Amino acid sequence: MFFLDLLFVFFITILFVAIFNGVSRQQNSRDSLAVFFIILLMATWMGGLWITPLGAPIFGVYWLSFFVVGLFIMMLLSAIISISDRNHRRYYKEGKYTDTALVIDVFLWAFIIITLGSIIFSYVF
Repeated sequence: MFFLDLLFVFFITILFVAIFNGVSRQQNSRDSLAVFFIILLMATWMGGLWITPLGAPIFGVYWLSFFVVGLFIMMLLSAIISISDRNHRRYYKEGKYTDTALVIDVFLWAFIIITLGSIIFSYVF
């Protein structure tokens, strides 16, 4: 189940990142799309595992729960990104991180570690 879940989540995440990149008005760098992809992948995978399975399974995977969670997270992140783009210049001054950018980086790594732990916990127990 692990690999099939990962495969479905991977393709759903690629679909949503492509939609986000096509719809967003600003030019997205590869780095920002990679971070968006990682956050969306981890959140979709964790949420899809922990909510009640939705729809009919395909190859034993309840893909609709991953799709719904991914759609919700994509819309949430899109709203946050559109707001934070206005404040981007405040986070970086002369090529150095400000305190706000450092907090955002720490939050990102904490989010990745917590979601990874939750995914592992879901498969083990």
